Amino acid sequence: MKNNRLIFYRNSNNIVVKALIAFLVLLLISLYQYKYNFIAYVHEGLYGVGEGIRNTAYKPISLYASGKEYALDKNKLIETNKSLKLENMKLRERLTKYTNILKEKDTLQALNNKMIDANEDYVLAKVVSFNVNIHQHEISLNVGSKKNVMIGDVVFDGKSVVGQVIGVDKAHARVMLLTDSRSAIPALINKRAYHAILLGLGNKELELIDVADTIDVKLGDEIVSSGLGGRFAHGLAIGKVSFVNKIPGEHFMKIYVQPYVNIKQTTDYIIIHKHKLIGKEGKG
Repeated sequence: MKNNRLIFYRNSNNIVVKALIAFLVLLLISLYQYKYNFIAYVHEGLYGVGEGIRNTAYKPISLYASGKEYALDKNKLIETNKSLKLENMKLRERLTKYTNILKEKDTLQALNNKMIDANEDYVLAKVVSFNVNIHQHEISLNVGSKKNVMIGDVVFDGKSVVGQVIGVDKAHARVMLLTDSRSAIPALINKRAYHAILLGLGNKELELIDVADTIDVKLGDEIVSSGLGGRFAHGLAIGKVSFVNKIPGEHFMKIYVQPYVNIKQTTDYIIIHKHKLIGKEGKG
């Protein structure tokens, strides 16, 4: 009986020892895992801090590189913009020259409707200034006596009469327009071959006077210079009839004429020397 108890006691001691050993092993394993995880956590935290320090350290360098690249791009854009502006200016200059050439071409083609003895018989001119009010309708052109311009020369826009030169200096010519209230030229109702006087009214229209009420005048009839008096050649276009009124009891009609020329839209003119120009009829 005593032996059995001794055997049981020994067996119990073995179990306790084994259990204690097992507990210690588990405890060591847990401590090892905890230590490993702790080290991993610490390593991960240190890595994050290091990344933050590295990014912070490289931020100025990155910003400098970005700023430098931005400055280079901005300079390129500025240079490109300057180049485009210069090219635009060159194209505008070419367009202006081309437009002037076309205007001169149209002007010279219009002169083919007249007989010009030589190149010196006319001179091209540009408007310098306007003097238009209720008393005067004048323009100043950029040519004068140096180009043989004289008082009385006819001014033409390539299609119709504009007026006549009334003042000249070396570099400029002063032109009285047909619409000036002082203007009066011999005219002809083209289709009717009827002579009359065309007066300026100081506005945008002209008045044809001394036209008998027996004459068949219609709206749209063309008015040309008659050539009488020798100031204007025969057959130069002036304008069209814009108003006709037969007044009861009067022997003459009230007739207004709309001139062809529009000085607000015209900058180029031709000064034709009055002693050289021959009308269409002189061609034959």
